[in-house]
Amino acid sequence: MFQNVSANAKLAVILISSALVVACGSGSSTSSNSSQPIYTGVFDAGSSGTRLSFFKVIPSPGGYPVISKIATIDKDIDGVVKDDGINDFLNGNGSIKLENDTLPPGCPRTTDLGQYNVEACVLQPHLAQLDQEIAKLNTQNPGLNLTRAQVKLEMFATAGMRTEDERNGGSHSTAAIEQYY
Repeated sequence: MFQNVSANAKLAVILISSALVVACGSGSSTSSNSSQPIYTGVFDAGSSGTRLSFFKVIPSPGGYPVISKIATIDKDIDGVVKDDGINDFLNGNGSIKLENDTLPPGCPRTTDLGQYNVEACVLQPHLAQLDQEIAKLNTQNPGLNLTRAQVKLEMFATAGMRTEDERNGGSHSTAAIEQYY
């Protein structure tokens, strides 16, 4: 099944699937008997950039949830900044590339960005695009009235942050990386 898929793609599928199963409570004694959809966004803080995948999840008590991908928000979408991985921000050398010369609100510059710049410079542009995807979904489904507050957001670190850990030759403790998140 996964013969022609890269290791990073396999890892991303596993992480996202795991997050969605956990988000639905599937397999736990506290899982909901509701089949009401859950909307979730999963940030993939990778070494080559940040992505936000937006899903609709329909729980299935005693079974697997039905997962539908609504959108992927990444550097290929207009209005989303291009970053080289938020792991660089941990060391104070984060950078973003802009489609135009307009910085995201609250983002001070495009280079030499630190950990306190990630939200304004990287995450908020993704969330602004998520708001547009939610508006589109509401237009396509009158009566849905979904808001961002109803979308469960998760952030997972892939290769980028793992390389920053002292255990892997990086210069930061596991606790410092967890604090970063």
